[in-house]
Amino acid sequence: MSNVTWSAEWWEANARPIIQAYGEKGWWAVLEALAGAPAAYVQYIKSVYERSPEHVIIETFLIVFILYISFVKKSKLPKQATDRLTPAEIQQLCDEWQPEPIVEAAPAQEIEKVTYNLGIVEGTPGTHIKLRGINQPVINMGTLDFLGMASRPEIKNVAHETLIKYGCGSCGPRGFYGTIDTHEILEKNIAKFIGTTDTITISDIEATASSVLPAFAKRGDLIVIDEGVNDSLLVGINLSRCTTYYYKHNDLEDLERVLKSVRDADKKAGRRSDCQRRYLVTEGLFRNYGDILPLPQVLALTRKYFFRLFVDESFSFGVLGATGKGITEHYNLPIDSIDIICGSLCSSLAGVGGFSTGSQHVVDYQRINSAGYVFSASAPPYTSAVTSEAIRLLTNEPKLLESLKYNAKTVHQVLSSSAAVKVLSDPESPVVHVRLANSLLSQATADKVVEQCLAKGVAVVASHYKTSPSKSVFLTIRLTVNAQHSKEHITTACRTVVAALEAVSKLPSSDDTQATTDNGLRKRK
Repeated sequence: MSNVTWSAEWWEANARPIIQAYGEKGWWAVLEALAGAPAAYVQYIKSVYERSPEHVIIETFLIVFILYISFVKKSKLPKQATDRLTPAEIQQLCDEWQPEPIVEAAPAQEIEKVTYNLGIVEGTPGTHIKLRGINQPVINMGTLDFLGMASRPEIKNVAHETLIKYGCGSCGPRGFYGTIDTHEILEKNIAKFIGTTDTITISDIEATASSVLPAFAKRGDLIVIDEGVNDSLLVGINLSRCTTYYYKHNDLEDLERVLKSVRDADKKAGRRSDCQRRYLVTEGLFRNYGDILPLPQVLALTRKYFFRLFVDESFSFGVLGATGKGITEHYNLPIDSIDIICGSLCSSLAGVGGFSTGSQHVVDYQRINSAGYVFSASAPPYTSAVTSEAIRLLTNEPKLLESLKYNAKTVHQVLSSSAAVKVLSDPESPVVHVRLANSLLSQATADKVVEQCLAKGVAVVASHYKTSPSKSVFLTIRLTVNAQHSKEHITTACRTVVAALEAVSKLPSSDDTQATTDNGLRKRK
């Protein structure tokens, strides 16, 4: 029997008599009809049950359920009595509570050693540097001021004039009243100098690569990266959450092996090579090694295997090429050979922060997607003005680059003259890494070399790598070349470093000497 038939029968047996009584005889007839309604309903149920028991069971269950949820009150748990603490008890608990330290306290001698190794600078670094605890200035082979801009009077004058006009800080991100005209002028100057359409600047160099890279590379994309890149790029890799493959440092054969393995995996899975965004990430001049990227061969591989090229030019900008435009000018290649470029304003130009340059589309996309640009307070106006002045000086004084390259080659020649010393860097690089020729440096040995050099009047750095996943990076002694150094400065400094390395090479091996490790393909998802 259909639902319509059941409804009609229910109407005739139960509702219709009440409606008719109200319409024909008034309220007393309605009351009489209501009094007889239960008996009529029982009679209706009996007749229905004889024909369809399941219908009666379901209807009865629904009626009981409706009555239950309508009239039965929900049970409430009795309120639990709470004991109130007295003010004295509260104070006692507060006095007894001792928070656990966030990190374990470092031994006092370790803190002292790190502070000593870093050095506390007192004064403007130039060809010489004044360090706390040392009476006389020492030859500066430690800071990254390649062109000697930090000590130029023109730079200081511009900084003073801009500080008087604009004050110290910008007091806001670029999109929230943090854009000063000096920022826009600097961006136009960088783009004009390099030969690109547009540029953005970011106030913190450590946030530059780690903002630019995640702006383009997202979860689901793929990155192939050199094992020897600097830590800022490694932070960017982690933030991007891409599938990541590492290849041996500056090893073209291993790079092609990795790229080919990606293509083979595509063929096996039936995927096209353009099924996802893919990037090859590297540096123009490697901070951790001082060697130069073989850009023409890398470009050929990216085109063969359909990868976009991302290059960090933090140490090649203002250094490589006839006019300092970077890695592309070094190889006489067009600037648009590289898809995405970022770099530092801190080294060659003695400024603050970093930049990213390229096509209008690449730059505009970062203005709304690069975290370092969108969320960080912009650089102080005077630092942008200073960097623009440094670009002007670099453009008008080509002898600066000539002097830098000559000094770099001189450092390489003097250091290479010793059989006990191995130079890892390119002769044109102002970042020079050296180690013992026959063994790896331990931390204690590297620190001893730095101490001996300081005692002889030369400031160098024992390199410390903190986040690199590479198994091929090891401790080195790092020297940085300045265009303002005289030949006498360079010769004295290099001979001092060689003497210190030769001295420690004759000592017994330390227990904490680093062990060489495998450089196999490393993948992270």
